[in-house]
Amino acid sequence: MSIVMIVFTTGIAQVYWANGRIENSAVAQSQLNVAFQRFDRELRYASWIGQPELVDSHLWYVEFAEADPTRCNRLRLDTTAQPSAGGQNGAGVLQLIRWTRGTWPTGDPKPATSAWATIASNLVVGTDPPFDTQNVGAMPYATAVAGQDFKTAFQRLRFRLTTRVGNNTAAVDTTFSAVNSAKATQSNGCSEGRPTP
Repeated sequence: MSIVMIVFTTGIAQVYWANGRIENSAVAQSQLNVAFQRFDRELRYASWIGQPELVDSHLWYVEFAEADPTRCNRLRLDTTAQPSAGGQNGAGVLQLIRWTRGTWPTGDPKPATSAWATIASNLVVGTDPPFDTQNVGAMPYATAVAGQDFKTAFQRLRFRLTTRVGNNTAAVDTTFSAVNSAKATQSNGCSEGRPTP
């Protein structure tokens, strides 16, 4: 009876372990799917994308303006507590804040129209930066053999994000083209009223 119980208990434990592993993979992939769908809607119609910046070795920022160039957005990837050992959950958090550029009649910056909203968590950052931009006229990130003289007509933002839950990881490496951007929109006044980090 003891042998049967040991075999049965081991089998049940393995089923629970496999189920937990599959669930962790689904959570990791779901985080990136939500982020991708949101940015596919928002960045596709952006009128301007700023240059990414790294602050204090753990805070990544990138700004973009919506189709209405007075409506500004700032993405923040905070990897303050990123683990160094494998097998741990990622500690990075991707957040977004919105504001309307400009100032009130008093000269003070306009307040943010939202608080920092978390878009994805459990993120880790590899050796490549998580955000990368291309301006109008740049060569594409991946150049095909045919059409090597092609130059992009819009600003583009590339995301390299990896989420880790337990031993499970999911990654996305995708580029969004801001179809409302053009040579005339290479600069933007989103610094007016920008919320503090």
